[in-house]
Amino acid sequence: MKETIGVVMMGVAGVLTLGLLVSAGLDVTSLFGDASTSLPATLLDLVFRTAFYGAIAAALFVHGRGLLSAKTHGPEALAAAGLRRIYEREGLDRRRIEATQDLLDFGDKSNADLEGIYESIDRARFPDRFSVLLAVIQSRVEAQPPEGRV
Repeated sequence: MKETIGVVMMGVAGVLTLGLLVSAGLDVTSLFGDASTSLPATLLDLVFRTAFYGAIAAALFVHGRGLLSAKTHGPEALAAAGLRRIYEREGLDRRRIEATQDLLDFGDKSNADLEGIYESIDRARFPDRFSVLLAVIQSRVEAQPPEGRV
């Protein structure tokens, strides 16, 4: 059932994108043929409409893809991929992080939570906590099976 909903969402996203492109093309061609319209206002309308419906189409596509293939594009798979990027950015594959103190228990946090904590933690003020976080990220990434890595 989820796969069907995912296909429908991706189809709606495609139709919405196609309609948006056709509508934008028609608007642009009519802009230069009609002297009574205000060019800046019409262009601003076109930009806002494109951004709004484009964002809706992108959201439908991303969520549809997540439903269609949850193993590789679902929320947990995307969060695991985020941890993998942190692992590579920090060079954790080339060094061993030893947590000096167990200041925080990150073990019960989800991968998405760990990624958010990584982005917001102040490394200079909390080096021990950052060490613990890196150690948890390192152990999570290294514990993933090779075929589960995105």
